[in-house]
Amino acid sequence: TNMPQQCREQVARLGIKEFKDSKELLDKIRSLKADKLDVNSIRRKEIDYKEVLPHIHDGDFFPAPLEELRKKAIAKPLMTGVTKEEGLVFRGDFIHIYL
Repeated sequence: TNMPQQCREQVARLGIKEFKDSKELLDKIRSLKADKLDVNSIRRKEIDYKEVLPHIHDGDFFPAPLEELRKKAIAKPLMTGVTKEEGLVFRGDFIHIYL
């Protein structure tokens, strides 16, 4: 499924099934209560993150697709870094992306 289709499926799960254009869709999303948009309220199995996340390999920083690079990587118990929001990596709804 492509990104626009994934987005339509996601907003349908939030209760938005009909809209005539992007502006109307955005207005409907803005009218939702914040707790409806909480990532933890969306069950992982409902979203195929491999389809939602961009597939980036530029031949320089990412010399090959991530799946191929993972096969060549040395196993490590945990890899950390320093970023403003690195804790998001450890949320249950996203950790499966990195395994």
